[in-house]
Amino acid sequence: MSINKSLIIALISWGIYGLFYFLYLFKVDLIILGVFKELLVIPSFLVGSVFTVVSIFNIIKNLLD
Repeated sequence: MSINKSLIIALISWGIYGLFYFLYLFKVDLIILGVFKELLVIPSFLVGSVFTVVSIFNIIKNLLD
């Protein structure tokens, strides 16, 4: 996977995670947001972490080549 694609996926995932943190911070509590939060927070955190590591690995690999 290219650096651009993995970086975009990581940023989108961290954006989803940040959106739900922002809503929690300002005490926005709707039932539908709670449902989406339960479905999306853990996968977006895991995908963001994995693709951040993949992006860093690809950048280092390109710098060494």
